[in-house]
Parts: sequence; C-alpha cells; structure tokens
Amino acid sequence: VPKGDDYDSESLQPIVDYCGGICGTASLNQGNLIYQPFAGVAFDLGGEDEYGNLVAVDASNMGGVCVSYAAEAVISIEMDLGNDVNKQIDYAIPSITLPKSLGGTTRHISWADFQQPAWYKGGKKITGEGAAKQLVSLQFKIQAHSGDYRFNISEVGQYGSCTGVPAPISI
Repeated sequence: VPKGDDYDSESLQPIVDYCGGICGTASLNQGNLIYQPFAGVAFDLGGEDEYGNLVAVDASNMGGVCVSYAAEAVISIEMDLGNDVNKQIDYAIPSITLPKSLGGTTRHISWADFQQPAWYKGGKKITGEGAAKQLVSLQFKIQAHSGDYRFNISEVGQYGSCTGVPAPISI
C-alpha cells in the first residue's frame, strides 16, 4: 500500500482502494524446506463466533465460485473446512488449480470441480459439493519455487456472478 494509507488488521480497504482488489507479492524462499514454500490469502464466509473461531456455512446454494484475477504464478483455491475437519481428512482439502494469467482472466468454477488431492489415500473422502455444505473459507494459495510472484484478486463471488473485469497485475 502506498505511503500515507493506514493499514489496520480490521480493514483491507486501503489495499482494495489501491489495487482494485486484493493484490500483493508472494515472496517465497525455499531455504531448507523439502517442499515448495507457499503464501496465501483467505476469504472467510461465515465470519467469527463470539470466541473468535471461524464459523462454517452451507454455501452449496452458491453452485460454486467465480474469481477474476491476474497472477504471475499458478494459484490454487482450497476449501477450508475448519481445523477439526481438515485434520480428519489429513489436510487433503478439496481444491482446484488456476493457471497463471499475466493479463487477467475470470473463471467460473462449480463445487463439483473441487477435488481432494490425488495423493490422499485416507478413508474420509469428501467431494467439492460435500465440502460446500461446511465451508469456512476459500484460501487462495501460491506455491512455487523461490522468487517473487505478483497477484491481484479483483472479484470473488457466487458462481456466474463475476463481472469479468480482472484488475491489472502491473500494480
């Protein structure tokens, strides 16, 4: 955010005003990690309860999600189901991968398109439609080799509702 804008943990409005969305640079450093590092941003759907815990909602009636974005790296969208459920499925959270898009694009993704990772061999399978019935947040994640990767997420909405005007990445 340019100097002069005040950021506080309660509002991303200065970032939205500046970027036309949620933008930033994921600065990744693999160091000694055996996996590629990642960074992300999440959109909570149900807010918090009186104790500060994220609340799950039934988002199945949304049909899915649409997103307008630009990114210098592949972005995955993960369906966060809350700590307890995520742990029960060994963090094999239903997700989908979006290609990098330097010029920006809009994607409409049905809940059926979200799948658990192929590596998951556990006994608790969950489909994207099932996960949508207990959805806490949608997590947008960039996982890549060391480097800096710019992104701008200008719209996230109900399936079919995005206007299709992605914000620029050249912020």
